[in-house]
Amino acid sequence: MFFLVRGGTRQDIFNHCEIIRKTMNRHTFRANGKPIPYISLSFGITRLAIDESFEHNFKKADNALQSAKKNGRDQTAVAAY
Repeated sequence: MFFLVRGGTRQDIFNHCEIIRKTMNRHTFRANGKPIPYISLSFGITRLAIDESFEHNFKKADNALQSAKKNGRDQTAVAAY
């Protein structure tokens, strides 16, 4: 798990996550010299609401992430704004 915080439109952030995901999918990772066959990346995106708690904002992003995983993994999901 990691956090990526950046400005931009919903589409900008979605595109940025997709670039990261697709770049990582093309890379061959190795463990003990042997290639790892497949690594999936899922992202959950939400808009940071300044008037809401960190926990609430985190929960929105986590819900979007869980949705991405539930719908097949290796994708980017956007929380309702």
